[in-house]
Amino acid sequence: MKINEVYSALSGEGVNVGLPMTLVRLYGCNLRCSFCDSKYSYTDSEYVERDVKDVFTTTPWKKLVLITGGEPLLQLSEVFELVKHLRSKDISVEVETNGSIAPPTWYNLVDSWSADIKCPSSGMCGKSRLDWLGMRRCDQVKFVVATEDDLEFARKTVNGRRLEPTILISPVYPWAAEWLKRCVTFCLQYDFRLSLQQHKIIFANRRGV
Repeated sequence: MKINEVYSALSGEGVNVGLPMTLVRLYGCNLRCSFCDSKYSYTDSEYVERDVKDVFTTTPWKKLVLITGGEPLLQLSEVFELVKHLRSKDISVEVETNGSIAPPTWYNLVDSWSADIKCPSSGMCGKSRLDWLGMRRCDQVKFVVATEDDLEFARKTVNGRRLEPTILISPVYPWAAEWLKRCVTFCLQYDFRLSLQQHKIIFANRRGV
């Protein structure tokens, strides 16, 4: 398993925001989003090769683990093994994916998936699989938004669908006050959930927090 970094922090966004968690960032990504805030997870060769069982026995896990990237599902079998190990120890697991790879057959082992649907400003619009919109109530579908076109894209994508997952609207950092207010208005209008990156409010772009 190619691991970029492992550390404990408070969950920064989504439905688990503010909870203590252990973050496992895997190396490698198949997309190149314009606003990516973790390019080091695929450009700098900053990773170590670790056996899944070795990772499990040498890491001080919190009761919530976030597996992210990069794109974790590029290492599908290894993530499956890690999830099984964590769940066997009664540890809750969230997996964050860029949404370009189909949900795996074992998706029910994960307590909550957080999948992106890429908006126009990302430069990766059209790469996302809409299978993720049909997931469970405990899952999350995130639209990272930087423009009015992104909001309209999110509205059209969700419009008319009966969805179970929580729909997150996540403004691109750094935030302008007027854009945040616009996103608030949008979420109120369409009953979506605003998701700010709490760790950036506190630490800006610092890593490992």
